[in-house]
Amino acid sequence: MQKHLLVITSSLFYCVAIAGGKSSAITHTLSVSKPIITHSITTAIVAPQNNKFIQVKISKVTNPKLTPLAFTVYYQPPKGNKTYLGGFALFPADNPGRFIVTTQGKLRHGSKVIISLSPMLIKQQLPRDSFSVEIDSINLVNHN
Repeated sequence: MQKHLLVITSSLFYCVAIAGGKSSAITHTLSVSKPIITHSITTAIVAPQNNKFIQVKISKVTNPKLTPLAFTVYYQPPKGNKTYLGGFALFPADNPGRFIVTTQGKLRHGSKVIISLSPMLIKQQLPRDSFSVEIDSINLVNHN
């Protein structure tokens, strides 16, 4: 099977497969019934505002109908409204990988990163749990 890499850039959006970083050992499964995960920025992370990127490692994708899947990443401060950081999509729609989104220097202790799965179809057309995505880790990285 041939693997593909999708790179998309704009002023608010930067996405490419990479490796390395400060790891957070987690495993979450996203699906139609559970489309959102939240990751806390704890004091164990030194100077989170200095990290340039959030890296999301998707290890497993179950998507037999190849439903187009996109992910949106938000920053939620301890007080205040969430802010859009960026997003990424799987290509092909069943291809796992590592994806990064810029932090825009906004991360602070006590804040949260929210990752939302958004199927690119009308929700009424989706059978419940027609796909699932497993996220193994969320890392903060500094390299370009």
